[in-house]
Amino acid sequence: MCNKITGCDNWLSCEICEDWFHSKCVNIGDEAHKVLQELDTCHWFCAPSNSKVSKVFLSIVKLSDRMKEVENQISKTDRDMQVVSGQMAKVKQDVTKDLQKLSGELNNVKAVVDNHLEKTKQEITLLSTKISEMREGHKEAGMRL
Repeated sequence: MCNKITGCDNWLSCEICEDWFHSKCVNIGDEAHKVLQELDTCHWFCAPSNSKVSKVFLSIVKLSDRMKEVENQISKTDRDMQVVSGQMAKVKQDVTKDLQKLSGELNNVKAVVDNHLEKTKQEITLLSTKISEMREGHKEAGMRL
């Protein structure tokens, strides 16, 4: 805060440090002070705050640029994920189709094996019957097999 006694009734508040200054002490004439008071979009900073605010603005600009870069990367990643998701859906369809085909082929092989097994069982049963008949025939003839 300005502690000088100037007889000046025009004061300015620094929007950064919020200290108050006589407009004359900071070389601002009455007409410029009036304009500063009337404009909502006009901001005033004292000399020490003004040197710091440029660093803050530079940091804000850098952060804003970095934020845009990250947002672009997120958008690209979202697009890439949509593409990959579509590709995965296609692969899933293909795998499901292949599994259905293999299941059908496996059922066909199972039917062939079951048929062959049934024929083999029948042949074994027939052979077993013939062997039993031969034993009976030999028993009757006095021969033992």
